[in-house]
Amino acid sequence: MENNIDSKPTNRDTIYNWNTLWTGFLNLPQTNQFNIGIICFIKLAIAIIAFLLAWDCNSMSNILFRIIVTFFATVFGEIYIVYYSFYHVFMGIKCYV
Repeated sequence: MENNIDSKPTNRDTIYNWNTLWTGFLNLPQTNQFNIGIICFIKLAIAIIAFLLAWDCNSMSNILFRIIVTFFATVFGEIYIVYYSFYHVFMGIKCYV
């Protein structure tokens, strides 16, 4: 990117400079923002699915225990979904619904 006094900055230069500033501020490597958006959307979808599975499966438990399990299931959604699939789907152990 050559900076001449006579050349006007293009939209690509503006986006590049904003991306450099933002990733430099967060101390992140420069990545495609579209990929980051897709990853955030997938993580949010997994967290919502894990939340719903944990909340429904612990419906007969104490409310405090239910909230704690649901919180950890939401935070560690990928692990909880793997656990849920093995324990409840493959082994056939039903939830208290």
